[in-house]
Amino acid sequence: MKNIFLIAVLFFNVVVFADENLFAKYFSVDFLLDLEAKSDFRTENPFELKNKIFGTKLYLPYFNANYYQKNDKKNYGFAFCSNDLFLVPVQVKIGKLNPSGNISSLNSPSLSTSISPFSAATNKPKYLNASLPTTSSFSKPFSYFAQVDYKNKDFFINDAKLNFFMIDTNTFYSSLFTKIPLANKITLNFSLLAGLFEQKTQNHFAGIFQGGIVTKKIDSCINLNLYQKSQNEFAWTFRSDNLFKLNRIFINTDFFINTNDEFTTSSQKKMTECFQAKLGAQYRFVVKGIKPLFFNAGINSYFKNDFTKDEFSTKISTGIKLTTSSYNGSVVFLVEGVKKDFFEIESYNLQFKNSFWIKNVKPTMNLTLDYEPQKESLLIKNNLNFLISQKYPITSTNSVSFYTKQKELTKSVLDLGLKTEFEIKKVTVICKLSSELIF
Repeated sequence: MKNIFLIAVLFFNVVVFADENLFAKYFSVDFLLDLEAKSDFRTENPFELKNKIFGTKLYLPYFNANYYQKNDKKNYGFAFCSNDLFLVPVQVKIGKLNPSGNISSLNSPSLSTSISPFSAATNKPKYLNASLPTTSSFSKPFSYFAQVDYKNKDFFINDAKLNFFMIDTNTFYSSLFTKIPLANKITLNFSLLAGLFEQKTQNHFAGIFQGGIVTKKIDSCINLNLYQKSQNEFAWTFRSDNLFKLNRIFINTDFFINTNDEFTTSSQKKMTECFQAKLGAQYRFVVKGIKPLFFNAGINSYFKNDFTKDEFSTKISTGIKLTTSSYNGSVVFLVEGVKKDFFEIESYNLQFKNSFWIKNVKPTMNLTLDYEPQKESLLIKNNLNFLISQKYPITSTNSVSFYTKQKELTKSVLDLGLKTEFEIKKVTVICKLSSELIF
């Protein structure tokens, strides 16, 4: 607490006494205060302050730093970016970093189980990256990151990145990414990531190769993952993500296969023998006019065959989406089922989403119905949010949820949230307040 007070005093002096023009040109500071309360009227102590989060961001030339504290947990990180200081741009980051990029595909090689009828994104070759800590996670270990960039428009390979990420001497990764543009707007992307991770007090090897091609009609990527199971035994997985663009029709075909016995990935995720697939299609068109109308109708499906459990699961989602300059609305219907001894429906989900733009106010109304026939449980959730976009934008988030089981109401939850953001001499202050009321 003493250190936090000193940091706050330092920032205050910078804000008050620094030359305004100099400060505005070279410095920027963000402050965050986030309070979350919980009220459960079914208990003896209905009022409880769940989380107290505060923090700050400091931006300097070539340097920035983050610090957040949630109750007794702390997050901090520092970043240096050379920009135009050196011939070759260099980035260095230290602290409780959040790794991202192709390490995510190494940690979790399989397809995502979530589906959307409007999704047209594919898995693309990525490079190893890391970001400074935020308020979303306080469990990351202290780590180090470095990146070296190479860009030359006159050379065959006009973009390349060499990256390093290390947690300790037993966890180290390095990646190489290249982008190769060809004629007729064709681009090839390749990435290679390899490293060591600790498992059962032993270092194990893991690596992934990604290759992708992007054209006017095709966006395709393959992933080949390799994991060390024991000293002389390895496991591999294969994944393919594809998007085909046929005028107004978009078709996605994604596949994943693992034919190896149970093994553990670099994030300690257990993998078993399975086959996954996603198949979907969308139809899009635009009604031109003073206010163009964008129409999107789609269907998407997910299938998984778990060989170890002799189990087959599936999801099918379909929906319609309309978008104009002042309105965004959609209806989505989702069905989930599983086959063991026989096939049965696990859940039905229906979502209505509506957003309006009325001058400086943007109201959003969402209604969700989630029914599980086997449990005879129903969840009804209604969201009503407001965004007031003026000099000091204010966001209000409100939701009410009703839980029923066997046609009887079991619980009601009211969530209330308020967020505002304003700037004082290039110092950004962010305030958040949220509350959960349970009846």
